[in-house]
Amino acid sequence: MEWPRPAEGTHLFMLGEEAVLYSHRAQELYSFNTAAAVIWCNLELGKTRAATTSVLARALRSSPDQALAHIEACFAQWAALGILTGSERPATARSPEACVIALPGPRPDLPPLQETQAMTERHYRLLTTGVRVRYQSDSQIDWVHPVLAHLEAPATDCTTTVAVTSNGDGHCIYVDDRPYGRCAGLDRLAPYVKAALWQAAIRNHRYFLHIHAGVVSDGQSLILLPAPSGRGKSTLTAGLVHAGFQFFSDEVALLEEGTFQAVPVPVSFCVKSAAWDLLGPLFPELLGLSAHQRPDGKVVRYLLPPPRSLPTDLDRSLPVRRVIFPWYEPTSTTKLRSLSKAEALSRLLSQCLAVPLDLDPERVAALVHWISGVEAHELIMSSLNDALALIGGVRTASVSK
Repeated sequence: MEWPRPAEGTHLFMLGEEAVLYSHRAQELYSFNTAAAVIWCNLELGKTRAATTSVLARALRSSPDQALAHIEACFAQWAALGILTGSERPATARSPEACVIALPGPRPDLPPLQETQAMTERHYRLLTTGVRVRYQSDSQIDWVHPVLAHLEAPATDCTTTVAVTSNGDGHCIYVDDRPYGRCAGLDRLAPYVKAALWQAAIRNHRYFLHIHAGVVSDGQSLILLPAPSGRGKSTLTAGLVHAGFQFFSDEVALLEEGTFQAVPVPVSFCVKSAAWDLLGPLFPELLGLSAHQRPDGKVVRYLLPPPRSLPTDLDRSLPVRRVIFPWYEPTSTTKLRSLSKAEALSRLLSQCLAVPLDLDPERVAALVHWISGVEAHELIMSSLNDALALIGGVRTASVSK
């Protein structure tokens, strides 16, 4: 086979014995294990087939034939990705991604907004965005305001208006006069209004990466808890807040460019029905809260963060010192496992919902440098108490360094 070369615009960043490859043409990152990193480094250095095979055979403690077979398998994969010379794919124009809080189904076909003089206003602030919510009825306020009450703010500098109207078919939600959602019952209304407020706030905030994660603080630094929905992220975040950590978010970490610090986005805890009995003893008020049905069909209760858990300065960002990836497994033993930096970065980016800025080698280099200084663990958990004890041990060990 012809010995290839790295495609133009590819950049390898070492992370210990592993690496991350960035393709500027594709605007993508690839995680490389040690063997892949060795092969790529030899390609960059222009080493021959024989030299590369010999180096890899020594690294793997394998025969030259086994090493060559491994090299050829990597080449086939890399050619499919378009990161070797001769295999490049046409560069596609990329529109920087903005975060959209997706609601199931198409946008509703609502009649034009018709407000009345009797509508009642409440005002909220999230990040730097003021949002005016106009309700047509007291019953709408009774269902929605308790979910947002801790975000209530003076009626100044509101840049977004959410209007909630009702008719014989249910309730209609408009954002800046544009149709946003429709729901049949009051128990379905709060998720729409919360999503509209959240989306407006994030749209007006400059950040580099939007990570789906819980976030707590010890007052000086942050722990990120990235995980897919249903893996215990919100439950663990709530447990840590009960244990004394400050609450930053149970949904999102907005990592700033360069510093990779994050500011609080303290929307209410979204507690799914499966976690009500588990968190009830920690937060007795939870079981008395109204149940809401989200557009995805899940039934949730919205728990306000305890006032003592909120940072005193909601505009102050803090550095991330630890990333813990929770994974609820009811039949497993609760345990922490250290992750390599390359695996941690790969897992973190799997929970990245938006990248509003274009990638370039400098931004990727900063990202790799940042993750190299962050402690990273996987947390398999079946017991919340055991998980909290393990994280407390990580916290103590870090402080004593």
